[in-house]
Amino acid sequence: MIMQQFFFIGVLLIASGVWADDQASTTATTVDVNAILSNAKNPFQSQLPSPPAPAIVDQLKQNPTPNDNSGNNASSAAAPVPPPEPQKPKVSIEGIVWSDTIHQAIINGQVVGVGDEINGIQIKQIQRSGITVTYKNKDFFYTIE
Repeated sequence: MIMQQFFFIGVLLIASGVWADDQASTTATTVDVNAILSNAKNPFQSQLPSPPAPAIVDQLKQNPTPNDNSGNNASSAAAPVPPPEPQKPKVSIEGIVWSDTIHQAIINGQVVGVGDEINGIQIKQIQRSGITVTYKNKDFFYTIE
């Protein structure tokens, strides 16, 4: 650490012109090294803001919304609202190819098989009567139009 400080002081002295290559120059410039070092940042110290205290984090986890002064907190009394059911996606089945070895469907102009995905819709099962797809973790059945 001491060597780093001497190196830093030497660089400052050279940059400020105290050690000039010109030997004819006999005037020396006085540099207040302590003033320069007091303004220098420690490169090993984090410049990021410190994280919040654990007590504050725990309090926010327990009560994410601040209470009003009246003591009535309607949001904590109400039951959580479940997410809405996913709507059945619009799919146009134009045909089904069915044989002992091949089960494919033509959906929105694309030939797909079991396990394929098209626009976030995964093909789960292809039958002669229609197809079963999974969309947002819910299964839907479609017939040929």
